[in-house]
Amino acid sequence: MIQRIQSLYLLLTSIASVLFLSGNFLSFFNDSGSGIFMNYRGIWTAGQEEALQNLENQIIIPVIVLLIIILSVVAILLYKNRKLQIKFVLATVLLSAALTALTAWLAYSAGEKYQAVLNPGIRTFLPLIILIFSILAYRGIRKDENLVRSYDRLR
Repeated sequence: MIQRIQSLYLLLTSIASVLFLSGNFLSFFNDSGSGIFMNYRGIWTAGQEEALQNLENQIIIPVIVLLIIILSVVAILLYKNRKLQIKFVLATVLLSAALTALTAWLAYSAGEKYQAVLNPGIRTFLPLIILIFSILAYRGIRKDENLVRSYDRLR
């Protein structure tokens, strides 16, 4: 099951997705010294003396990330059925691209809305890493499928 490299890429996709949900993936700081943080539950602000305050709720990001996790784990388990596996991985690639675009749009719009500057961290780039691992898994499965088809033509 984990013998093929695309299974490893799918496993890394699901691990990176779990890491994405585990903390603040965007953080901003404005001139007044207060910080604005974005995690899977929404946008939060923290001043120097005040507690965390919820500014906005996010529902679409956790849904997309959970779908990516589920689809990549199911695709790992479908290693015997490459045609179905490639459909699951293609859906994972599309969701990863949507997550990357949504994260970039949220970073831009939150910076403009709250007049704050983005402070990038490792979790900021996790959607791009998830997308890269998904694409590599898709290419690996496609390569295996082409190899099997070439053997079928020789028979």
